[in-house]
Amino acid sequence: MKNLMILSIALFLTMPLYAQSSRQNMANINQKIDALSAPVNDIEARYWASRVQSGSISIEKLEEASKGWLGSKEANQKHISLIKKYLKSGKKVSVTSDEFAKMDENKKKIREFLKQAEKDKKASDNSESNVITAKAKLFKAKSYKEIKDKINKKLDAISAPVNDIEARHWAYRVQSGEISIEKLEEASKGWLGSDKAKEKQLSMIKKHLKSKHITPLTKEEYAKMEEAQRKTKEFLNSPEANAKSQLNASLDNITSKVRDISARELALNVKYKIITFEQLDKYSKGWHGSKEENKALLDLAKKYVQEGKPISITPEEWAKLDENKTQVRAFLNDGKITDFDKQRIETNKKIVKIEKSVFEIEARAWANNISEKKTTFEELAKNSLSWSGDPAFNQKMINKIEENVKKGNTKKLNEKEKQRLNEAKQKIRELLNKNFPVK
Repeated sequence: MKNLMILSIALFLTMPLYAQSSRQNMANINQKIDALSAPVNDIEARYWASRVQSGSISIEKLEEASKGWLGSKEANQKHISLIKKYLKSGKKVSVTSDEFAKMDENKKKIREFLKQAEKDKKASDNSESNVITAKAKLFKAKSYKEIKDKINKKLDAISAPVNDIEARHWAYRVQSGEISIEKLEEASKGWLGSDKAKEKQLSMIKKHLKSKHITPLTKEEYAKMEEAQRKTKEFLNSPEANAKSQLNASLDNITSKVRDISARELALNVKYKIITFEQLDKYSKGWHGSKEENKALLDLAKKYVQEGKPISITPEEWAKLDENKTQVRAFLNDGKITDFDKQRIETNKKIVKIEKSVFEIEARAWANNISEKKTTFEELAKNSLSWSGDPAFNQKMINKIEENVKKGNTKKLNEKEKQRLNEAKQKIRELLNKNFPVK
């Protein structure tokens, strides 16, 4: 409280706690500080009175400074009154060394309390976040549209009983010249609820406008409208209406199933210097899903790189990861597979069919390049991460190349084999240019 003027610099870093706390939480903190300060109130009053008497501070400046003291406003005002009481006595006021020690001990207790209060606040915030996420997971939404539709359905249900009252309210305002129907139609785009409900509301407003005389709302009708608004606000502050939380929870449910595979994919990209963790940290801020899930993914990727062990992904895992990414895009696309993925999957099937026809000779061709030191296996593995086509099949190719190198199956292709491989590659290029033309 009062002695905290001395502590102002020491406690500066704890002040965000008070700026962020709710009013109720702030009241509880002030009440506790009042209780902690009570045993030394008289000592502190004499301390400040002695400072005023010595001329080191004026009572006016002290009163102004008291507005920033911690503790309740009432307690601070009482303390100022006690200081003035000592000053009016005309007697010289002083504080003993033992009393100074008591004040210092009291400051220590307040510091410890503030430190614990800040920890409790953070724990409370984390707990609330976990509750919201846990509740959001109960929705088990199949798409983002489903989440929004459920929220809009609830909002429509709340406003339904007062739709006609609100329609008449707006019609009256239009008729009185307060707002034009054109501006109201434009504003309706930002109204809460479903598009269908908004259109119905506008139709009701226009229907009322056809009447020559629209009666203003009664007190009872205003009360009903205000009650609906109260219920709307209450709902919007509930986890059920937190679309972002539900979206993140739903996406986490999808992506967490392949977190380990995703982490190894990121680790490989870092290992091959395609990207850095600094860049990933930056990009992760725009990733879908919760911050917690994205952090867990990055931490796991960092762990794989720091371990220094070989990092690998099987063809089956690549297939699972690819399917998972497709599922995420579908979730964001009203639960329907995107046109891009439809075309990508169909194109990849055709590419795999072509690749299979030259699988053995292509794997041997790459093994030959490695044996003749035209490239390295590591360089090839790095480049394979950006190969077109099916990632699972690409991994099978890498595995076969590695097998050929180990077994010494690195014989050069003959002219006929070279022609077959070139023709297959040409077909793949034509297929990609047709389905994914470069603009």
